[in-house]
Amino acid sequence: MIDPLLQLVIALPLALLFASAAVHKRSEPARFRAQLGAYDLLPAGTLRAVATALPLAELGIAFLLLPDTTRGAAGTAAALALLAYAGGMGVNLVRGRADIDCGCGGVAQPLAWSLVLRNVALALAAALLLAPPIERSLAIADLLWLVLLIPLVVLAWTALGEILRNAALLRPGHSHGH
Repeated sequence: MIDPLLQLVIALPLALLFASAAVHKRSEPARFRAQLGAYDLLPAGTLRAVATALPLAELGIAFLLLPDTTRGAAGTAAALALLAYAGGMGVNLVRGRADIDCGCGGVAQPLAWSLVLRNVALALAAALLLAPPIERSLAIADLLWLVLLIPLVVLAWTALGEILRNAALLRPGHSHGH
């Protein structure tokens, strides 16, 4: 069982992450399609359909993470998506193709094992949403904790993303014009 406060501390930042990822992908569809194609995991004829459907699926996951009635299913979908992303990155790293853009949104970022581990860790957090919540109402103190913890989690996530991006850019052999 999981405390409902912890469930929200996991679900709300994950919803923000998936919504943000969907917006990035939809705002530059040609770039996202190229990033997806660079992974060389899908038949070329499916790239347009997958590049269109994936952001919509991510947006659906984001919205379904919000209500407690759909949170478990959305947590499962989020975990599976994150594991699929980690798997795609891992396959390409094993192939020796680290210099392709991860497609994580924003500034181009080459693949790295740290990104694979990050996605696996996020998938594990999403999987925690499958645990049934403890039967208790949220108190005012819980809401205050929520207001404090959500920005802290988002800030930590953003900082980790920048650390990983900068570490990848400083890696020997990385082309800085990427």
